[in-house]
Amino acid sequence: MAELPLNINACLGYSGSPLVYGGDGKYLSINGNIVSSFHVDLTRGEASRHFPCKGFGPDMLIAHPSFHFYAYSERGERAAVHVCSMEDGKEAVHMPNVGSIGLDCMSFSQDGESMATISSIPDHTVSIWNWGEDGVDLQVTGVSPQEFSSCHFNPKNSDQLALLGNGQLFLCNVVNSEQGALELEFLRFDPPNPDVEFAAFTWDASGRLFSTTSEGSLWQLDVSLYTLSGEPCFFTDNPWSSSSLLSFDRSLVVCTGDARVLWFDADSLSKLYEVRIPLSSSHSLVSACMCSDSQRGDIVLSSSDGSVFLLEMLSDLPQTFEMSEAEVKDADVVFGEMQRDKLHSLKRIMLSHVGRVVGLSFSPLLSHSLVSAGEDGKLIFWDCRKKCASAVQDVGRPLSCVEHHPSYSLLAIGDEGGSVQLLDVSAFPKMKSRAVFKLFHSKVVSLRFSDKGKSLAVMAEGSSHVYLLKVEESSAEVRGYVETGAASSARGNLLWVREEQLIVAAELDHLLRIENFSERSEEELQLAADLSTIRTEIACGQVARVGGKFAASSSRSKKVLLFELEGSWGSAGAEEVSSLPPAQPSLTFGAHDKVVLHIAGGGDAGLLASGGEGGKIVLRSGDDLLTVHALRAFSAWQGGCSSMCLSSPAGLLACASCNGTVLLLASSLLLEEDASGPPTRFTMGKKLYDLLGEEVEAGEVRTFEEVRLLSIQEMNNALNAVKKNEMRDRIRQIKAQLDFLLEKNSGAPELERIAREEIVIDAELRKRIIADGDARVEDTKRSISEENVSKEEERRRIKEVAWDSMETHGMKIHAFTTDVSVPNYPILKVEEERKRRIDRIRTMREIELKTLARQQQEFGASKSFVQFDSYSLSFDLKSREGGDKTGDKTGDKPSDPESLKSSAVLDNTDESWRAQQDDPLIYHRLNVTTRERKTAQIYMLESFITSVKTKFNALFDEFLKKKSATLGRMEEKQTRILEILKELKQPDAKEALGLHDEEQPNKLLEVSDREISAPKWVSPAEQKAKEEEARKQREASAGDANVERALNMMMGGTLAGVNAISKLEQVMTKPANLEVGENEELTEEQQQKLKEWEAQYKAFLAEQDAYAKSLEGEAKKLRSEIVEESKKFDDQLQELTDVKMRTEYKLIELELYKVKLIQAIAQEEDDILARQSLVLGLEELKYRHELAEKAVGEYLEEVQTFELRVDAVRQEGANLEKGLRKELQEHAADKETIDQAMKAFKKRGKLDDILQGFSADLIQRLDNLVAEARSQDEVVQEHVTQLENMQSELKRLEWAKTQIEESIAAAEEEMKKLLQRMAQAEYDLDLTVGMKQGQVEVEQSTFITDYSDAELVERSVMSMLNEAIKSRGGDKIAVLNEIKEFRKGIHLLQWDNQRLELQEEDCLQKTKDLQVHSSSSPASADPQLMFYSCCESPRAFSDSSKGPRARVRPPRKLPGERPRVCLGPASDSSWGQAGEDDCVPISDPPAEDRGAQQGEQANLLTPRPDGDVSGGRGA
Repeated sequence: MAELPLNINACLGYSGSPLVYGGDGKYLSINGNIVSSFHVDLTRGEASRHFPCKGFGPDMLIAHPSFHFYAYSERGERAAVHVCSMEDGKEAVHMPNVGSIGLDCMSFSQDGESMATISSIPDHTVSIWNWGEDGVDLQVTGVSPQEFSSCHFNPKNSDQLALLGNGQLFLCNVVNSEQGALELEFLRFDPPNPDVEFAAFTWDASGRLFSTTSEGSLWQLDVSLYTLSGEPCFFTDNPWSSSSLLSFDRSLVVCTGDARVLWFDADSLSKLYEVRIPLSSSHSLVSACMCSDSQRGDIVLSSSDGSVFLLEMLSDLPQTFEMSEAEVKDADVVFGEMQRDKLHSLKRIMLSHVGRVVGLSFSPLLSHSLVSAGEDGKLIFWDCRKKCASAVQDVGRPLSCVEHHPSYSLLAIGDEGGSVQLLDVSAFPKMKSRAVFKLFHSKVVSLRFSDKGKSLAVMAEGSSHVYLLKVEESSAEVRGYVETGAASSARGNLLWVREEQLIVAAELDHLLRIENFSERSEEELQLAADLSTIRTEIACGQVARVGGKFAASSSRSKKVLLFELEGSWGSAGAEEVSSLPPAQPSLTFGAHDKVVLHIAGGGDAGLLASGGEGGKIVLRSGDDLLTVHALRAFSAWQGGCSSMCLSSPAGLLACASCNGTVLLLASSLLLEEDASGPPTRFTMGKKLYDLLGEEVEAGEVRTFEEVRLLSIQEMNNALNAVKKNEMRDRIRQIKAQLDFLLEKNSGAPELERIAREEIVIDAELRKRIIADGDARVEDTKRSISEENVSKEEERRRIKEVAWDSMETHGMKIHAFTTDVSVPNYPILKVEEERKRRIDRIRTMREIELKTLARQQQEFGASKSFVQFDSYSLSFDLKSREGGDKTGDKTGDKPSDPESLKSSAVLDNTDESWRAQQDDPLIYHRLNVTTRERKTAQIYMLESFITSVKTKFNALFDEFLKKKSATLGRMEEKQTRILEILKELKQPDAKEALGLHDEEQPNKLLEVSDREISAPKWVSPAEQKAKEEEARKQREASAGDANVERALNMMMGGTLAGVNAISKLEQVMTKPANLEVGENEELTEEQQQKLKEWEAQYKAFLAEQDAYAKSLEGEAKKLRSEIVEESKKFDDQLQELTDVKMRTEYKLIELELYKVKLIQAIAQEEDDILARQSLVLGLEELKYRHELAEKAVGEYLEEVQTFELRVDAVRQEGANLEKGLRKELQEHAADKETIDQAMKAFKKRGKLDDILQGFSADLIQRLDNLVAEARSQDEVVQEHVTQLENMQSELKRLEWAKTQIEESIAAAEEEMKKLLQRMAQAEYDLDLTVGMKQGQVEVEQSTFITDYSDAELVERSVMSMLNEAIKSRGGDKIAVLNEIKEFRKGIHLLQWDNQRLELQEEDCLQKTKDLQVHSSSSPASADPQLMFYSCCESPRAFSDSSKGPRARVRPPRKLPGERPRVCLGPASDSSWGQAGEDDCVPISDPPAEDRGAQQGEQANLLTPRPDGDVSGGRGA
């Protein structure tokens, strides 16, 4: 049966998919399986448009730059791209097989002539298509290096696009390969640092690329150098907040996840403007698109709370940064302006659910009003005519279902906590809470009002109760519950058949009918009712009424069953149900490709709607529901249909999706849109209030039944309280009498008194209490014992793993006076299996060396790589240089390898190198090429590392012994110092001497008393034993007191006598006969003895003082010796520290070498696995290529055969034409008639008018020929269409074959590169290089210097080059010295020549002057003029007859100043008045590098005829 299309009346809400701008103020979004177009300006009243998509659900949506088309990608096997018209949604271009499963991203170029698609797993193919209205043509394709989430073309270069995915940004260029074909080149941009990822990117109109990063920075990227350019601009303090990046004109817009929109100048990346979107802290911005054809760049934003905003720019951006100070008018407004300032206006243009829409209900009072409930806790009332929300109420808890009352303005909602709430919507859009009932602890899955609305049935997940509520216009109460006997699933449903008849579908193998409810009693909440069942072939969870029948479906089946309301209902017992045969439905429908999730019935209207998991919506109507309208409205990849509801009077179907949208569908466009204008401004309700205006919170913990039972229990407790109090009073009286008798018994005589133990009121209770106490004691002992056993086992395991497994435990030697400490190397015990493996490897290595030696003896020495390297693995703890061996080797050597070493200098390079090693079995690094050698080298390196650690530990043990010996000597001196202090009676200043805890590893296993914080428990027996021992000691000490007193009196307190007392403790007492009593005098003899005693006493005191000073000196000396001992050991420990540093350096080097070997082996294993994978992949591809070739060949034969059949069919049509002509010619028709008839025949028209006059039989035969020709044309058209389809399929097969061939070529190229890398890896060895500071001529980095581009140069090469440079430099300097001396001589000769010439000229001039003077006045005295330098003595020449004189004096000459000639005055008296200014400097002889003109300058004074002195030329 053919399916008719369902018409889309409206799409209510926003699905949360990325927004796409469609031009002229419209934006596009994907809502399920529908592309919706909305206008951002609500005041225009422009209707939205909705276009269904093909397939099971689109992946992504883009718009053509011309805004005439949009394209969406179809997800699924052999994914396709559909390009459709923006006006009517009709498909313009179809692009099949663009990906195996789907696309990750796609984009149009700026000129609209190219399109890029990137397929998702498993192929990840980047394809660039030449796109046009006539079709598409694949330009170039390539395999992307990773997954990408977005791509965009360079606006100025359609052969370049940027790709972003997994935090990495790539540039893809279309380039020419070496063969001349087009290929794709992928270049990756490096982020600012390794921990930073790229977040978003955009191109501006001039072709510049910008990107934001995860650290909250904005960068410009250089697309020619593929690097970051300039300095960044940071825009957020939250490093990992998401961001969107847009471009408009000369500015950039960043939309951050923390609800901020920022504008930046694209040239300087300076911040210009910032706006904060009023969102709660739990929500963020998720999408943004730029209105590119707007005047100032308006932006449409979407948030995670289901809102869509329009950010409209009112004026140009400022030149400097401004923070928007706009105040939020109303953050809860649903439609309208939220905030505004001079630069922007923010409006909310849409609000919808977030997540699943769990319930829909049409208002029975207003058919155009629809309410939806969501898991986000929102109730949204939709106006189906205006196609927008009319009220929004946030309930504050996740909802699960909703239902309108059929008569009253009441709305029932159920939530996931098991509560049912009745809302009064009579004052719409304001709502009041009528009542809240906590009925269950689990989610309410269904609630239904009866036809008249007197009862409300409620069912919850996991509960076997169906509650009934009695509902009236002004009140509601719980009527009771009916026990169904089986718990309902999450998809259960209820259906009222009549006012007192209810059908329950709990997704079991039967349906349950409940009728004839009884009223409950005050004691019981359960209602009595008649139960009957009908068994079904599927586990029905949804039921709906359709006329006099009801439909049932299951979330585990694709079927919809139709049953009679009054069918064969049977007994409800479990055994009876299992024995019943499945009821036969009157009709069965199966139009869904996946399971049916929801159904809705039209009551008496004869409509049935069903929604499946695949997103398909089916509406059945007419007699026997045979008229079918269908539409795949939702995406199968998003869960399909989540809820649906049918409005019978309007024939309108509302269905909801799992992403927050609601669709209004109908078999015809019955619902006209209300053109009264945009929606009115209103706000969202945040709280619910009851009829008294108090806030209602549905936070009850106990259910209605639990509260009822608790109240009954409290009432019973109150009723029994009096009896309890009477019983307590009687017990108190009996207790008082007992106390009196006990007191009387205690005062009775002993013979009459009863022991207290015999007075037992309740012997059984006493025994029970004692037994309980003993049991608790035993339990405590057992728990303590178990805990001790557990801890002991834990201690044993820790000791076994961390202590017993160590060959050498970790220790650390501490210095006495400094903070220096040196640790040893902890060494693990080597397992026996590992020892045997190492021994086997070493034995095989010895065999290999001896075999090589034998081969060299027989065949001569072979070439080795060892000659190219002088690296040594030897190590000496006493060496100052870490890698040189200057002393004798210490430590143990391998067992047999001593025979392989030789102290003599050998000619063979390998043997010479091995002779220098501590372990000659180790391979040289340049010889470790194979995997086996690498593995053997790792084992031998581990053994060698252990031997190095063992050597150092031996030296460590020696130092520990030295410290113990030093401590012994220091303790002896400390003991003597204590004895001296005791003898001097000075306070003890004893310093604690001993080994540190870290120097005694065994102390780690000992627990001292000071480490136990809890006091020790002493049992009564132990306490008694201690007291007894103390008593015995006191008795023994009492007997020793007399002995001690006698010892003190007779022997000075010691058995050694008085002589054992120290000199300082000895006392010299005055004899008794020298004591003078009162009124007594000493005799002369006594006086003499007294003087002698006093002299002896003075000597005694002097001797004591000298002895004390000797003791103090001895103590001081001992202290200095202790300090010297500690300092001496500390100096020795510093040497051990140096050895430790060298050992650590060597071990780090060896460990690094070992790690590199392990990495090489791991890389080799990875390469082997990759090679195996490539081999298997190539085999699979070749097998597929063979199948493809075979399929193409076979299908080509079929196409060729079908082409012959088409030709045959066409020939049949031509034969009909020939038959017609033949008929006409046979019946003597003229040529004109024949031509007209043939023309009409070709047009397949009627021949009656043309063939007038011919027989009816002929005309009938000719009409039959025309009819046959028409049918033949249809056959030809069908064959041609089929041929075109077959040719298209042939092209597809050939394209698939080409794709496989390209995949084979790519795999073979990858295999070639892998094999080449594996071949290079065999000899691509990692070597460790030790570099000395001052010999590294690479620019050093702050952290880790990159030496990848550096070159290593041998020292000998550098020395040779330095010597050559020095030799050539010396030669050049010698030549320059010779040139200098030669030029110096030339300048000197030139200067002498010029001087002589000037002297000659001067002499000639003087001769002329003398001749002139002598001729004019021969009798007068010759005026003479003498010239003196500053170093000559002054002279004066005077003429009495002539006036002026010329005087020359030596002026004061400063150091380094040139000599001067001074002109003195005419008189002698004024000689001293000549100043320094009258002196003229005399030029020095010209320097060797000056010109000839400088050499000609001189200071020469010649007299003029007037007697004055003037300067002239002179030498």
